[in-house]
Amino acid sequence: MTDFLKKYEQEVEQVMLFEWNLDDALAASREDGREEGFDDGVKKGREEGREEGIIATALNMLKDNLDVNTIMKYTHLPLERLITLNASLAH
Repeated sequence: MTDFLKKYEQEVEQVMLFEWNLDDALAASREDGREEGFDDGVKKGREEGREEGIIATALNMLKDNLDVNTIMKYTHLPLERLITLNASLAH
């Protein structure tokens, strides 16, 4: 075995370095994937929170009997969505 390692020392070293670099690359790739997934989750959460805020605002405006055109102007919700929200208030 000693003779083999002496004879092929450079090749063995290159294989070991390749394996080590491959492991590092895979670990880095997994970490990048986790970070990307986390960032996507945060972005989606913000979007959902923003939408919930708009819906809450529209509901309050409907409860205060504001004009539908005014509500549409400030919330950017379509008339159909406001009709659905208004119907939910009746229940």
